[in-house]
Amino acid sequence: ALINKEACDLRLLRRAIFGMFGTRQHAVRRARALRLLKRYVDQIDRECNAGAIESLEVLELSGGVATNELDEFSAMLHGVDGAAASRQGSVGIADGIISRLNSYRSDRVALLLTDFPDLHWIVLSALSV
Repeated sequence: ALINKEACDLRLLRRAIFGMFGTRQHAVRRARALRLLKRYVDQIDRECNAGAIESLEVLELSGGVATNELDEFSAMLHGVDGAAASRQGSVGIADGIISRLNSYRSDRVALLLTDFPDLHWIVLSALSV
């Protein structure tokens, strides 16, 4: 369910990118934003494939599990490259989507990294008899 929510919000974020950086003068910024979005989608794909749990555990131990391309994209909205002044509505929508995507990813990664408690396995063993 979380991956479907992420997919829906990614589609909306793509539209917001064109709302913020849709003009010819923003073509370079638009391309950069779309590259960051593509790298985020690639990261989601890696996190959903075989071996993802081991990779996420390594990232968690190194302190890097919370970082992703959305951080750089969010900074792009408000920094020197920002579209905040001229496209406030699109920027506000994009900020909300980024917040939800981070929340969905956090929930999904937490589910992948959470082991069942020992009591869970004991109950399953008892029920199988």
